[in-house]
Amino acid sequence: MCRLLCVLLSVFFVAQVSANSFAIFRDAQGVASLSLVNDEGVITKNSSLHFTFPFPLVETTVDQAHRRIYIIAFPKNVAGAQLYILDEQLNVVFSGVSQTVTYFDLQYSPGQDAIYGIAVNGTYGRVLSNFTLNSTVTYRPLQALPYMWYVNASTYDSKTNTYYGLLNYFPGHPNSTLAQKLAVGNFSSPRANTEFVDLTVGSAAYNVTVHFIVWSSPAQTLYGLAQLDTTTVALVIIDPITGLCVAVGLVRDATTGPLIASPTEPVLYAWIHTTTGARVFGRFDLTLFEFEPLEAYTDGSITAAAAPVTW
Repeated sequence: MCRLLCVLLSVFFVAQVSANSFAIFRDAQGVASLSLVNDEGVITKNSSLHFTFPFPLVETTVDQAHRRIYIIAFPKNVAGAQLYILDEQLNVVFSGVSQTVTYFDLQYSPGQDAIYGIAVNGTYGRVLSNFTLNSTVTYRPLQALPYMWYVNASTYDSKTNTYYGLLNYFPGHPNSTLAQKLAVGNFSSPRANTEFVDLTVGSAAYNVTVHFIVWSSPAQTLYGLAQLDTTTVALVIIDPITGLCVAVGLVRDATTGPLIASPTEPVLYAWIHTTTGARVFGRFDLTLFEFEPLEAYTDGSITAAAAPVTW
């Protein structure tokens, strides 16, 4: 009886994997590794799924209610957008390549059980859309992005059903600019209302380029992780109405990685990459805005994408 009970308890605790977030790492050969990470930065589970992709062409979002992880990637030797859906144990439950539309940058809306993202409708045309993901990917266009602009990162406020997209201009063209925009899409009613706001910097001393954004529900604030120069990372607060970016915390000798907002506490977690080659998981306290390193990895990989999980 005791042996049976011990076996059952062992199975239970193996099944209950503690996690804070889901992360996608990319090694020096371009191979992806998929992992669950706890709130101390320790990897608690790895997936058997691996694929090779060019950076930064990978993105993820999590359906917390159904415990499903969505990954969109553009693996080498695959023509089109590759969708992977994983369960809470990181097993692949669906894998398919869309033959009908190229799409990217998905955000799951838990209150609506809906998925929003970007559909490609031309070389430089992008459309914010509502997606249905199954064996055939379908979408309903909601709002075209300004021509020649694309979404570099996005986040979602599930309480107000608001999508935030960080927009960059396509590089390498006569009118190319380093300026950035913020797409603010309110999907609380069938008639989606999307506005585009120019991002501005709160201090002339900073030359901010935002790479990742997250909405913190506990703090009711939009945050970004930006690169000030080649070796300085800044945590910024973004006003979604005016587009004003204000740097509130700095991390020296580092470059940006994904930013993660706790859904229950006023805490942000982040992956940064140090100038010595380590990828570091840490957290920002939202009172002092200081970065606290928690765990470092020196295996030569970078963190390409991450999303919070609540199981």
